[in-house]
Amino acid sequence: MKHYLAAALVIFTTTGVVNVAGAQRLKNMEIEFPPDSVSLPAGPNLSVVNRNCMACHSAEMILSQPVLTRAVWATEVTKMRNVYKAPIADADVGPILDYLAALK
Repeated sequence: MKHYLAAALVIFTTTGVVNVAGAQRLKNMEIEFPPDSVSLPAGPNLSVVNRNCMACHSAEMILSQPVLTRAVWATEVTKMRNVYKAPIADADVGPILDYLAALK
């Protein structure tokens, strides 16, 4: 799994003014993470979950959650979208919830 990271350096002074003088420009770099030792089980909508959730979460992390109802998963997915700004399309929410609620 490849992830691309970009970083910028911003230094704040004690007055709260941004000081970019002397800041270094950083370049993008490619980081390859080791493969997960655990995979999500096959099932309807797995591709939607892989596309939307696996950029931030490992299969092991998802599978270590307790069995949750669809309503509780809906709260979690809403939090991911609203608080953490996960780019999950409206059309993908239902299939994600269906998959997660079916996990046992």
